[in-house]
Amino acid sequence: NKEYVNRFGYDGPSRYNGSLDCEVFDFYKKNFSNTGNNVAAALNWFFTGKFLNGAKQEAGFFKEVLGENCSVCETCQSFRYRFTEIIKEALSGQKAIGCAHSFGRQTHAINIWGAEFDSQGEITYLYITDNNDTDLENNLDNGTLTKAGMIRKPIQIRDGIPFMESSVPGCFTIQILELNFMGLKKAEWKKYFQ
Repeated sequence: NKEYVNRFGYDGPSRYNGSLDCEVFDFYKKNFSNTGNNVAAALNWFFTGKFLNGAKQEAGFFKEVLGENCSVCETCQSFRYRFTEIIKEALSGQKAIGCAHSFGRQTHAINIWGAEFDSQGEITYLYITDNNDTDLENNLDNGTLTKAGMIRKPIQIRDGIPFMESSVPGCFTIQILELNFMGLKKAEWKKYFQ
């Protein structure tokens, strides 16, 4: 939606220099305590201004286009035996995909950018980004750290439930608990500019 966003004249937070230097992330940090919460509600607040408990200021950067009651983010918590199918639908529908997973006794949110499938069409790997992975690899040649980017994460489906591999190879202990999807809202943008 870059053309629509530029035409709209968006001037909210946007600069991105890395996971620790990002205006959108800084905007959320200024508005909420570091306790984690409802991903869909936070995205709806940013785009439409729909009230979110604990917000210190208004957001709704695209309320004029989408309306305050538009739900920009869908949440799916029931995908047992349907995980591959749901991910394929989201990818083919050009939807942004977020995921909440178990992280010890806590829950953590990451982004899913793509997937690999086996010969039967089942997911075997996810391509993810995780803001916690600010540095992944140590460059042995010069001792510098390499900034994190996209990670290829093995997936194992057990009893219909998806698990990602932990930092221990072959240990699939990170359960995917929730999926969040955001579409492009092309119809709303088109209508706004008619």
